[in-house]
Amino acid sequence: MKPYIASMGSTNPGNIAVICGSRREPSRVRALMEYVGEVLESKNLEYENIDLGSIELPVFRSKDQNEWNDVAKETVKKYLDADIYFIGSPVYFLGISGALKNLIDHTPWQEFKKKKRVAGIVMSGRNRQHNLIIDSQLRPVFVYLGVEVANTSVFAVEPDFGGEGFDLENPEVKNRIEEMVQETIGLSERMARNDK
Repeated sequence: MKPYIASMGSTNPGNIAVICGSRREPSRVRALMEYVGEVLESKNLEYENIDLGSIELPVFRSKDQNEWNDVAKETVKKYLDADIYFIGSPVYFLGISGALKNLIDHTPWQEFKKKKRVAGIVMSGRNRQHNLIIDSQLRPVFVYLGVEVANTSVFAVEPDFGGEGFDLENPEVKNRIEEMVQETIGLSERMARNDK
């Protein structure tokens, strides 16, 4: 995904991160997250890409950040700076991707819980039954970290993509992404109003 900076006239509800948890290229999850980016762009919202397919994040070994290399420090800083997450992962062997799990493992959870955050979830798998991973694995992790997760999530399967099998074409999936983005932004705005 290309970095995107919105125009000066944009008003962000908070710092937004679009996280792609796929290491593969091409990737259906990357296509989904690119569409999330397009929806944000249409709303003139700035966002930070954290594409784990293009970041060589080392395997988590220590919670001591002094032992991390510069890539780990920079990636985790972008991750911590965000107030709003759009998180995408493929389903691999009935679980989230190792790349996304590795980023989550790097979470300094005590620091992470110091501010309120919201998230929207996007996943792709081989069949519809794999959508259970959203509520059995990914949502509980972020709820544990104190993140309010949008009720609307997005799950796509191979027939939703055309071209070489990696171009998002299903209008229903696109509509659901738009709804999920709107709900997630709305959660953040309500949270900000309640804190005033």
